[in-house]
Amino acid sequence: MVDYVEQQVGVEPDPFGKYVFSGRAIERHCAEIRWELGFRKCALADEDAWAPGWPSRCVRSS
Repeated sequence: MVDYVEQQVGVEPDPFGKYVFSGRAIERHCAEIRWELGFRKCALADEDAWAPGWPSRCVRSS
């Protein structure tokens, strides 16, 4: 997956090896990506609207 994104945006893989995948920076970056792609975090109330087997327009965080 990372290789595919690296090719799409034209960056070398090395910067991703040094990226810290925890803390405020990753939270902000994920929020920016969701915003740009039109996604949002799911709320508990969203579960009622989900249909089995159909993708939703939100990202569920673990």
